[in-house]
Amino acid sequence: MPNIITTEEQRGTAIATSLNILHYFKQNTEVVWEILKLTSEMLKKESACTTHEDQPPPLSTTTTTINVTNLQAGHCLQGLIHSRCCIHRDMEEKYHECCMRILICLAPQLPAEDTAHGMVGHILLPYLESNLHTLSCLESPVEDNSMRVELSFQAIQSLLQVKKHASALLAPLVKDVAPNGQETYQINPLRKRLFHVFQTAIQNYLSCPQPNVVTTTTSQLATIYSGLAMALEVATAVDKSSSVPSSSSSMFKQGTGVASENTIRDLDVLVMERFFKEVFQNEDLMTASYSNTPNEIWIVLLSYLKHQPDASLSLGSTLLLRGNGMRAVEWKGTNDSNAAGTKCSRCGYDCDKLPSFLRLVHGIRNGVERDLLLASLAIMATQAPWKLWLGKKYPQHSRQYQGGAVSNFSVRVLEALMGILVVTTCILKVHCDDWESRAHNIDCAGFLSLFKATLLEIPYESLSNSSAEGQRVVEAAQELFAAFSNILVQENKLQSAPLDRLTAIFEDCMGGHITPQGLRTEMILPARNMLASSSSRFLLDSMFGAINKTVATDTGKAAEAPVRLLRSVLRTRPETVLDDESDWTRYRCVVEKLCVSSNTKLMSSGMELLDSLLQGRQHDMPAKEVFVAAETLVTFVLKLLPETIESVSGTCRRLSLQAYGSLLGSDWLEHTDDRCVGSIGSHVKIVLRHSVATEAVSAVRSAACKAIGDICSNCFLCQNFPDSSGVDAASSSEDSQLQLIGPDVLGAMLIAMKDRSAPVRSMALFAVGNLAQVSVDSACFYDPETLGDACEVACACMGDENEKVAGNAIRSIGHLASLIVRDDYSRAMSQRGWGVDAFCTTVNALGSVVRCIQSLGTSLDEKVVIAAMSCLQTLSPTSLARISAKSELVGNAMVASICYLAKESWSKGTYSSTKKLVGQVELLCRHLLDTATTVDASVVTGCEEIAESWMEHLYEWMILQECTVGAFDVFALALQRPGSRVPINVEQKFANRAMTLFRAQDDAADSDDEL
Repeated sequence: MPNIITTEEQRGTAIATSLNILHYFKQNTEVVWEILKLTSEMLKKESACTTHEDQPPPLSTTTTTINVTNLQAGHCLQGLIHSRCCIHRDMEEKYHECCMRILICLAPQLPAEDTAHGMVGHILLPYLESNLHTLSCLESPVEDNSMRVELSFQAIQSLLQVKKHASALLAPLVKDVAPNGQETYQINPLRKRLFHVFQTAIQNYLSCPQPNVVTTTTSQLATIYSGLAMALEVATAVDKSSSVPSSSSSMFKQGTGVASENTIRDLDVLVMERFFKEVFQNEDLMTASYSNTPNEIWIVLLSYLKHQPDASLSLGSTLLLRGNGMRAVEWKGTNDSNAAGTKCSRCGYDCDKLPSFLRLVHGIRNGVERDLLLASLAIMATQAPWKLWLGKKYPQHSRQYQGGAVSNFSVRVLEALMGILVVTTCILKVHCDDWESRAHNIDCAGFLSLFKATLLEIPYESLSNSSAEGQRVVEAAQELFAAFSNILVQENKLQSAPLDRLTAIFEDCMGGHITPQGLRTEMILPARNMLASSSSRFLLDSMFGAINKTVATDTGKAAEAPVRLLRSVLRTRPETVLDDESDWTRYRCVVEKLCVSSNTKLMSSGMELLDSLLQGRQHDMPAKEVFVAAETLVTFVLKLLPETIESVSGTCRRLSLQAYGSLLGSDWLEHTDDRCVGSIGSHVKIVLRHSVATEAVSAVRSAACKAIGDICSNCFLCQNFPDSSGVDAASSSEDSQLQLIGPDVLGAMLIAMKDRSAPVRSMALFAVGNLAQVSVDSACFYDPETLGDACEVACACMGDENEKVAGNAIRSIGHLASLIVRDDYSRAMSQRGWGVDAFCTTVNALGSVVRCIQSLGTSLDEKVVIAAMSCLQTLSPTSLARISAKSELVGNAMVASICYLAKESWSKGTYSSTKKLVGQVELLCRHLLDTATTVDASVVTGCEEIAESWMEHLYEWMILQECTVGAFDVFALALQRPGSRVPINVEQKFANRAMTLFRAQDDAADSDDEL
């Protein structure tokens, strides 16, 4: 038959037909044998067309040249599966070989579910499990068995390269669906068995005295390593695309050593730790590579650390720290200069002081292998709990205890940190030479990851006041950052280096970024020490020189990198250009040249430098600490902004508005004369002109609204403005300024709240909330109808698809409610009826806020719920009492909070919430209890779920929270009403507690009177 088959289509049809009818000849063993034999030979020839027999298939491509359809491939698969029961013992090996080759050659055409459950689950994995056990028991395994085991691992690789097979083998399975639509998952059984097979193969080689001679060949080791690496990479990708928590998901808290209880761990940590420990002490185990490919063991290590980040805790301590059983090894593949007792020719460090793994990373020559090792080292440095390790002390009753001295373990941790810094510094010099000698970017992703982890993940702040070894670590990090800064500003290296990523790392080191929680990141200690030393002079000179050069050539693209570097410095350390007259002069000249340039990119760069300097100004920094007078800087800024804000470029207008907000919202105005500032109202009106729809660019309108919000919150709330009205009292000046600009701001923001752009609506709501917040404690009076309209629009924005718009809407409702129930507004409503509509609108809006709180534990976005709780917390007890007098808003919010706490904190509920959300609910519940009236308490006791199950828990929780006497008293009165389902002993507890607290207050008051 093979002689008459000449074309690929004929071969594919012959294979499909013969395997499809295989089970019909189950009684004729000779026919079955001939079919299996001929099919296996044809498949073997097809796979040999693209792959050598002694090498595994490539990781990125599938080796198949057989021209078959999906239907024919399905027939092949079904024929093999159905004939499994009729295969005699002497034909099993040939049968399994034929199955493996079908998987290798026809993986893309095979159906996923039938392949996973019928072929892999019932044929491939049982065969591997049986043969691996047999190989581990034999002193000299049969060559054919080893070949078929290797062929089985190649089949697994071929399946994992196809997305549908990878999903069928590794993706989690849906276990149950809750009534609210939430799905519960379980681990795929095939996934467990697949990784168990790889782990068994590794354990077999660990249990043998000479794995490379006794049990396996170089080819088989390479196949197992590459297959395991592929399985880990594919499993990580599958986990990221699904909603199931895995070891590679974000549920693992980086740097803390804490993993979720539901985390999937596909490989046993202890087995893998022993495996890598043995590998790094025996170079013969790492010879399973080819001359033109990287060593597969490094790929396995990197894939394992990416897939199970928690494994880096134990593995990192083993590989990085001395004294954990790792002996020193002379590596043949490393630089000759790294021999024992010699110093590195690049960094001058004695390599004999480094642990074995760090010596290997430090001296390896191959660029691809080095990058893999550096990426693995970066993961271990990122995940390691350095603070916990460094804080370890001797036990109090140990012989080494000496007044809380650090333990020997902490000393070894400091040695590991020094080793990581040495490796990073040395590799930086290697890449520096490569950048200087090559005209194109080189592959250095691993080094960049390690460099970022070394600078940003090590807790240098905790080392600054530690022992001498800790001080040396900080000094080494400072030298590393100084070398990095000098390399970064050299033009001959910037042209070929991966500039964007290096500049981003520099910006992260400088800090000044706003976190999602609204906090500003800090500058790392090595960068702060370097900028305060004389080493920063070269960096500053180079940045100013590069910017001046680009201004002279009028090329905006070349100025991006030096502008980003200088901007990041000014954002967290503005005194860099304010402490010295010459630096200020250079900065001023550079900014003026950039801002008056006709090139819009250069003008934008100038505005970025100006805004960074204004943002970097700290409120706790006295003006006498800087050389430049406040009047000089403010006059300089106000001279530039009116011109740049009218630029034709939308980017320049946006940056100018940001600078306006940074200036008027900073403490520079506290140290200036009113003549250099002028009327704040005039500057606010300039900003307001760009917040309306006449401004075509939505980003500019959003920046204008953001600037107004910053001015309201920072300028008026903190009273950071000059007294331009001639009134001595600061409060009178604040009221006059608010009365002057407040109505205009409210009217303009009311229009912007209806803008078609979501960022504009969000920032307009932010500005209205800040204006209302600062107006609560002032005498400024707004039109009640305008306030009601603003509250109504904000209530409509609560249902916005953009979560930031919804959050700012809820926040603004809280501040508007506090303003509308102010004493003067309340008197106007009671005496003249003014503002009644606004009050009703406010009550309805707060009702919507309470409904958000009642959605706790549902699919409503957690950020929206937290914003709703913060909204109620901003309202004072008096304001809440006025609003909730007849609406039972406080009572309904208390019921929702108590029910949520009962399920999440007071019992072993089935829900899973974050600690942040539970803590926020506790704060809200405490605030509402201190505000509640008897009517609100009656709403709580009228809830059947609380009355029957949770009143005693509520009483105990109120004692722990040290609630006031009023909170216990209102519940004691509410429980006395007829029809209460709460036992009488619970009512007596509340009454007795209220009486005890009341007597304690009376006794304290009498003692004060006697004194």
